[in-house]
Amino acid sequence: MADLSSSQLDYREVLLDAFNSRRKKNSGYSLRAFARDVEMSHSRLSEIFSGKGDLSLEKAQNIAKKLRLTPIKAADFRDMVLIRTSNDVRKKNAASKRLLARTKTSNQKDVTDDQFQIVANPKYSAVYTCMMLGFYDGSCESIMKLISMNSIELYEVLRRLERLGLVTIEDGRWIANPFKVNVDNGIPSDWVRSYHREMATLGRKAIDTVPMTSRYLDSIVIPIDLDRFGEIQQKIASFSQSLLEEYCNGKDVVYGMALQFFPMSKIDSSLSHS
Repeated sequence: MADLSSSQLDYREVLLDAFNSRRKKNSGYSLRAFARDVEMSHSRLSEIFSGKGDLSLEKAQNIAKKLRLTPIKAADFRDMVLIRTSNDVRKKNAASKRLLARTKTSNQKDVTDDQFQIVANPKYSAVYTCMMLGFYDGSCESIMKLISMNSIELYEVLRRLERLGLVTIEDGRWIANPFKVNVDNGIPSDWVRSYHREMATLGRKAIDTVPMTSRYLDSIVIPIDLDRFGEIQQKIASFSQSLLEEYCNGKDVVYGMALQFFPMSKIDSSLSHS
């Protein structure tokens, strides 16, 4: 099994791909609807994605038919379930060899979508950051208590984070790996803009949903010397870094900060030296 990644061994990836495929065609398609289509209760499907339960081989065979998987994908799905659930080492090894042989002849997943998600959607960084809180116990349930997200959504986030090397799973516990990200290093500008738009939206929602005693939102309008814009930009970056260094100990809650500094009057191009 050493030549197979954890995502290639996890049958939940097949379920997730099927769910996402249907959701792309119908934005209103829900986890409850997916559970109905594979003839499983919503609660049972949630248990599977949160790691609290598993499929039987018989159920896997039925789901493969309901999802209309190709013969090869259906075989992969059954072998993934067998590898995860069987207590017979010989059967597990045989299934692993079959899966590996089929995987080598198929295309591997591109990580472009994963890179986009981690950069352009703050919920990914929110989940990752929740895993650093003092009372986080490594379970999906402890994250779902902190973030409004169902089990299949959380599983998708965790798997993408895992494929990027940001988290690992050990003995059923999800663990965050330390990392640093420079968003200016080769990341397309439209991804960065998408991320900042989403963060600004979350900030606006906080005005109405978070008590004033638990948030700090402030806005000022100031005149500046355009030649000193770069200097101001650096001061803002230094301020953000100082917050990280000084206050990220004894962590018990995740906060977001969206700093915005933008022109409110027209910029005379003759004055701009950037």
